[in-house]
Amino acid sequence: MLKRFLYFIIFCCSLALPVSGFAQEIELRGQFSDQSLKVGQPVMYTFTVRYPRHLNVLLPDSTFNFAPFEIVDKTYYPTVSDSLYSTDSVIYTLATFELDSVQLLRMPAYVIQGGDSSVVFSSPDTVFVEEMISVLTDSATFVEHIAYTDVEYEFNYPYAIAGTLAGLLILVMLGFVFGKPLQRRYRIYKLRKGYRKYEKAYQEALAAYEAKNEHVQPEGLLNIWKSYMEQLESIPYTRLTTKEIAALQRHEQQLSDVLRIIDRGIYGRLSDNRFSASFRELQKVARESFESKVKEVQHA
Repeated sequence: MLKRFLYFIIFCCSLALPVSGFAQEIELRGQFSDQSLKVGQPVMYTFTVRYPRHLNVLLPDSTFNFAPFEIVDKTYYPTVSDSLYSTDSVIYTLATFELDSVQLLRMPAYVIQGGDSSVVFSSPDTVFVEEMISVLTDSATFVEHIAYTDVEYEFNYPYAIAGTLAGLLILVMLGFVFGKPLQRRYRIYKLRKGYRKYEKAYQEALAAYEAKNEHVQPEGLLNIWKSYMEQLESIPYTRLTTKEIAALQRHEQQLSDVLRIIDRGIYGRLSDNRFSASFRELQKVARESFESKVKEVQHA
């Protein structure tokens, strides 16, 4: 109510204000595009000034206090002149957030003469503010609703990116701290798995050979051993001679004797009581080489 009273006082004073001689020749017109609006809804206000062309007249810009309205946008139009008068026009886009049902606005035009200026106001124009909330009747009843309603959540990309980066950073730190131990454990796991596979195949072939199984030949047993040793030590055993293989081992003479017995049995087709024992000796060499490789990885 106080604001309405102030607006009424301003309106009355505006009618009582005296105007100067040149102000009587200036025509100002301000008008809202709509008669009513809602709180926060934009409305256009057209302001037109017609004045003698020899005068210098300025219109308010966005720094002007449009209370009780707030400026949203403005559009200026070029000056239109004839032989006597000039006309300036501007459309202000305004919005109000006040709750008074009737609101008014009057706009000034500034007349510049030399180093002095004077102001002339337009007549106020009013606009009605529609009520958004009405009083509930006594018969209105509220209905309680407590059932769960599923709400779709938006994916939080910033948190997801931050979480991913944090996870990667943790993995990198774990790699620096535990990388080598984990690599050693994995290599030892692969060595043991490879040895178990070789040992099973070699023992089955040796048992079949000792049982006089014609499908198992000494060449096959020797090839199983050479293939495993080649995989274990990354040395081409399958392409080396007996002397070259013996030279790679710590017990050169012992291994050389074993391989010569096997070679004599394979290529000379000779029977020797030490033939099976020689193949078991090769299995012992493979076992020692495997254990030596495991210790090497553990202390790497």
